Amino acid sequence: ATRQADKRSLGAQFKMQLTELVKLIESGRAHYVRCVKPNQLRKHHTFEAGSVLRQLRCSGVTETVRARKAGWPVSHGFAEFVLRYSEVYMKCNRGKAKRPGETDCLPILQYFLKDEQQWRLGHTKVFVRDGASSLLEEKYKTYRLECKLLLQARAKASLQ
Repeated sequence: ATRQADKRSLGAQFKMQLTELVKLIESGRAHYVRCVKPNQLRKHHTFEAGSVLRQLRCSGVTETVRARKAGWPVSHGFAEFVLRYSEVYMKCNRGKAKRPGETDCLPILQYFLKDEQQWRLGHTKVFVRDGASSLLEEKYKTYRLECKLLLQARAKASLQ
């Protein structure tokens, strides 16, 4: 009887740990590492350049390298970009501009990065040069700090 109780508790422990692991994985942003096979036969000291190049092309590595070499080290998906910077854009415009659509990056880019040489719109992503990305991030961090300070001030005022 005690052996069955031990098994149940071990199973319950496993289930609890598994649930915690799933929560941890879902809370983060998944990044995958893809291994490149040097040859199809998996033999050591054998390298098939064509096979490796095909794997790199299929995984998007060559396109990423090409974009970075061309001077576009930072990229965001449209929705991700709008989600991150639209609140900063609205605050800076003090309600004078209408809220950008879910994937409407253009007004945000034109407002913060006047020089169109600092950014490009792809089919699904915004590409930004390094200096321009730093400017956007600085604006974002300043906005977040102001929000935190405002929340702290209101919390302190409500406690008094």
